Amino acid sequence: TRAVNIYQLVVELDPDDLNAQSGLAGALTLLADAHRRLDHPAEAADHLGRAISLAESMPYPDSADRQAQDRLAGVLVPLGTLSVELGEFDEAERLYMRLVDIRFATVKLHPGSVAALRDLASAEDHLGSVAMRLGRLDTAEEWLAFAVNNRQELVDLDPDDREARRELAETLTRLAIALGQLERIDEAERALTRAVEIHRELTDSDPDDHDAQRALAVNLAALGSMYRAADRLEEATACQMGAASILLLLIDLAPNPEPKVVQTTIALLTELAETLRFLGRIAEADTANVQAEDLATRFPETPFDEDL
Repeated sequence: TRAVNIYQLVVELDPDDLNAQSGLAGALTLLADAHRRLDHPAEAADHLGRAISLAESMPYPDSADRQAQDRLAGVLVPLGTLSVELGEFDEAERLYMRLVDIRFATVKLHPGSVAALRDLASAEDHLGSVAMRLGRLDTAEEWLAFAVNNRQELVDLDPDDREARRELAETLTRLAIALGQLERIDEAERALTRAVEIHRELTDSDPDDHDAQRALAVNLAALGSMYRAADRLEEATACQMGAASILLLLIDLAPNPEPKVVQTTIALLTELAETLRFLGRIAEADTANVQAEDLATRFPETPFDEDL
């Protein structure tokens, strides 16, 4: 609150001071997030609205002024994130659209800049994700495809950049979801298969990368569900078994596994048992059921989430 008051005073003294405007917008965003965490929705919405109004009133920086571009982007990114957290998806879409415009101008001005291309891909990814939340699936697919192309270019520039490969796989996963909802199943399968391949490469090259292992398991489970819906049960089973084995390993390695991981594993094992039983592989189905029951016994306080 004190920072907001100080920046507000500076802005009142000099309304054209863009540094002060950026500082005020940033302070309001932090204050709104604090109220969100304290479960004060009205106060959070009020401060968020003030921050968004201020950000939208700030002029577009000159394309050659990288510092001014980064200053405004530094306001838009956390504002967009908080808008999503508060369910203000229309606001988030406008903010991310402005962010994409800024990042695109930077890439045009600095075509060889890896940092500029990464920032653009991130902005496109955010915009596509928000469009998907709003049910604008064609728009979501378009922006996520742009993001995939730019992330692929980053990987091509430096194949050893693990973070670039991870980000590509994550965006491919979101693109696969959008394509699946558009019922473009073949394209969704290709995108998800590529994401699986990348996460498998990351896992194979660093067996201690548990984030890559978890992402691989999630992608395998999603691919298995896709195969199951298409009655490709043998392929579905292979994916589900792979995902289950990874998740069981992660649970065993963690002293206090995340409840969501436990829930997901129980649900996956239960679905795997059903698929195996349908295929006549009764012994394997019984094993999967036993594993699910064992997890439920070991972690009895883990709440079940029907949305998983």
